[in-house]
Amino acid sequence: MFETRDRIQRLSVQRYREIPPLREVAPDVPNYIVAIVSKAMDLRPDKRYQTPGELLKDLKKARERVRRGETGTEEADLAAEKEADAQTANRGLEQEGQDLRVMIVEPKTELQDLFRDRLKRRGYRVLITANPHMALQRFHDHLEDEPLAHCVVFNSQHLGMAAVEAFNRFGEDEETREVPAILLVDPQHRSLIQAAQTSDHRILLGLPVSVKKLRAALFKLLRASGAAVS
Repeated sequence: MFETRDRIQRLSVQRYREIPPLREVAPDVPNYIVAIVSKAMDLRPDKRYQTPGELLKDLKKARERVRRGETGTEEADLAAEKEADAQTANRGLEQEGQDLRVMIVEPKTELQDLFRDRLKRRGYRVLITANPHMALQRFHDHLEDEPLAHCVVFNSQHLGMAAVEAFNRFGEDEETREVPAILLVDPQHRSLIQAAQTSDHRILLGLPVSVKKLRAALFKLLRASGAAVS
């Protein structure tokens, strides 16, 4: 009797209708991955993937977008920027990065262009360094009183431990240890996270990271350091 009842419950369509939406369970999952999961689980047969090949094709595309650091659709990123704009507007700021310099340590050209474009729109002057080992040297070679950059962002997505080592050296070096720094790191890469030496002005941000989160972190660090206008 109980076995029959359990079997009926397992076969009931209601079980699948009561599954909470992925967006509610994991709000940081990129939109394009949510779309794949939703299509794969659609209760309408004609709306689901018709062949394993169709699903595999979309999964491969999603994997490439994750590798490029994309956080969702272009519309979602633009919406996030508008929200960040509204927050800074409340502080009387049109461009929160005005007169501020940020160094991005990133080897991939497409991501260099993405960081440069998005941050320049907000007034930042963006310096790009592909080699993490050269980032510290650029600070040493800079002879002016003003720092070369007010904040340094290290992306470990493609650099791995090399980004962490450079991040740590910045925190140890006498000339750069007071410079705010951000290490972008995948939360699943526990070895990188454990190796990173952090402090109040040296923080970690999980990958993939949205433009909104990066801008918010930059503004918070720069305001605390006195570089940004409060």
